[in-house]
Amino acid sequence: MKKCIGLFVIFFLVTNLLPAQNFLKTFSDKEEPVQHRWQAGSDLIDSLYDAQELDSALKISYSLDSKLFQKLEPIHQAKWIEQRGDVYFELYEFDSALHYFLIGLEHYKTINDSTIPAAIINKIGQAYEDKGFYAKAHEYYIEALKRAELGIDTLNITVSLYSIGSIYEIQGDLDKAIDYFNQSLVISAIAKDTMGLAAVNNSMGLVQEELGNVDSAIYYYSESMKVYERMNDLEGKSGVNNNLGILYDNEGNFELALQYYQKSLDDAVILDDPIGQIGSLVNIGYVYYEMEDYPQALDYCNKALVLKDDVDYLEYSTTLYQYLYLIHKETGNFELALEMHEIYMDQEDSLFSMDSQRQLVEQESKFEFEKAAFIEQQEKEKLQQAQESQKERRNTLQYYGISLGLFVLFGLLFLASKFKLPKWLVAFATFLPILILFEFLLVLLDGYIEQWSGGLPAYKLLFNVALAGLIFPIHAFMEALFKKRLFGKNK
Repeated sequence: MKKCIGLFVIFFLVTNLLPAQNFLKTFSDKEEPVQHRWQAGSDLIDSLYDAQELDSALKISYSLDSKLFQKLEPIHQAKWIEQRGDVYFELYEFDSALHYFLIGLEHYKTINDSTIPAAIINKIGQAYEDKGFYAKAHEYYIEALKRAELGIDTLNITVSLYSIGSIYEIQGDLDKAIDYFNQSLVISAIAKDTMGLAAVNNSMGLVQEELGNVDSAIYYYSESMKVYERMNDLEGKSGVNNNLGILYDNEGNFELALQYYQKSLDDAVILDDPIGQIGSLVNIGYVYYEMEDYPQALDYCNKALVLKDDVDYLEYSTTLYQYLYLIHKETGNFELALEMHEIYMDQEDSLFSMDSQRQLVEQESKFEFEKAAFIEQQEKEKLQQAQESQKERRNTLQYYGISLGLFVLFGLLFLASKFKLPKWLVAFATFLPILILFEFLLVLLDGYIEQWSGGLPAYKLLFNVALAGLIFPIHAFMEALFKKRLFGKNK
């Protein structure tokens, strides 16, 4: 057994540590060509990023001196800076991430504006969204979508559509959110983007739940879960299970709520995710509180309390102390209830202050978003009015042209009476102008007929027949007049 463990350790060192050392050796070797050193450093950062060794990844990123950086190709400079932004984003340091994404974007622009990847523009949008600047996020997502469509970049088309939908969901425009989510689902399916399918289905479930469509929400959550299970994505599964637990908790189905919360907790434990564990433990504790099983409720909340010091997440912490206060109050432990209540109120004040600041930013962003949407709508209306005006002018000119043509045609018919013509040609010459006049009247009155008939074919036919009946006496009179003149001259 010890021999097997020893072999495993050796295998781990060879497959994981040695490649990283090779990257570092190449990266540090000043005799290596600049591009080789850049590639080694970039690969090493990617490896550390995937292993969630984010601090080490940043150290490698900053270890590239400015002289060496200036020797890099512009495209490699842009990618190096973008990579640094990725690491900061994963660290939830959105200000720093945004800073480097924007610098990276400027570097891409110096190469060729038409080749700027949609991915970095989506990342900028995501950073703005996480900072609460939804109007700016929406602006960048739209730009990313345009570039992704030009480059037929299906992955980033999916990301852009999904992100735009998320912005509309945050702003409360759920119809538009569903529209963009549906578009994203279609592209994800075509591109076989499994991660996109899972994420969008989960978001669709949240929107449907918010609309009160419980069955639809369960369907989308289930579709998302199927994908995450095929991918063996524990983080995704944990999130969906938590959402299903909340849904069933709100529906009063405590048994199913507990099942899904427990599944979410199990996945969070495997992932060693303390925030996920605290969230699930608190949720389970509250369900037991609702079921009036106070010992179980207290047990789960105390487990969350043990983990609380490992993370700095005020929202969960505040909720935890609120539930502990309620549980101790119900069990008659008033001294502890008072202590929990005091901590809860202190944290609630801090959370309120943070929420107030965040709401202020969100309100400002919402105002900017709505302002941009209003301006966009005005531009669309102006364009539509201009198109309608242009169409109206075109139609008016054509109507005048047709009227003039008919006048000329009837004039030629009068002039034809001076010439000797065959009878069949005379008959045709009297029939054609009347027919054109009838068709012209149908075209001229088509909009009115459509309105009066309500678009019903039977009514439209009746109006056409009535018009034919009205024009018949005119046709008969003119036919008799022209034939008399023409045939009179052509006897």
